[in-house]
Amino acid sequence: MMTDLSLVKELMSSFEESRCSELELECEGMKLKLKKETSPADEVIGKVPTKEIEGSSKKPEYSEEKTPGESVLSPLVGVVYASPGPDDAPFVREGDHVNKGQTLCQIEAMKMINEVKAPRDGTVKKIFFKDRDVVEFESPLFVIGD
Repeated sequence: MMTDLSLVKELMSSFEESRCSELELECEGMKLKLKKETSPADEVIGKVPTKEIEGSSKKPEYSEEKTPGESVLSPLVGVVYASPGPDDAPFVREGDHVNKGQTLCQIEAMKMINEVKAPRDGTVKKIFFKDRDVVEFESPLFVIGD
């Protein structure tokens, strides 16, 4: 039975230093549950596992000047990242040629990084966001044209 107080203190210390927000451990009849309160800023810090999401290509409703081509819309609400890291070059710039399936940007939502992929080959005609903007579901991210 885990009754060693020093082990519990060590677990608590390790938990406090970690990025985890909850820990629940049940061992030999003893149950330990630790939980941190997090602020919204804590939720957008750090690299996390990546999940791929194909960008939606529905026609957006927005007041920006219409650019010929296919619109790539945000598949979810979150923080959009133009590059893989703060010191890295952007995934794409206006005027770049992209191939279908190429990463255009990343959106972080609920501590998950989601890659937005090019729906087709073409040229990035327009980028509608700035790095680290918060984007809404189906807000325009890019226009890809010929």
